[in-house]
Amino acid sequence: MKNCLEKLCEIARSEPQSAYIAYTKGFSSKMTYFMRTIGGFEEYIQPIDTLLEEIFLPVIFDQEEGIGKVLRNTCHLPSRDGGLGIKF
Repeated sequence: MKNCLEKLCEIARSEPQSAYIAYTKGFSSKMTYFMRTIGGFEEYIQPIDTLLEEIFLPVIFDQEEGIGKVLRNTCHLPSRDGGLGIKF
């Protein structure tokens, strides 16, 4: 999973909208499925969460440094509430 997200981060550098859609429609659904079906999957969540916060989201927002807590919380909101629907 981590390798897939790293590749998605590379794609986000040139195609941020496509990477966002790929994350919300594909990657996050796959991750949710794994969390429901694989026992002990929680240990794999922290590296993915770190990649999301330190690489993926800053690339999506074209920032060189990490995002703040407020922006992170806003990204977590569903799109109907003004967020991006990025679950982590």
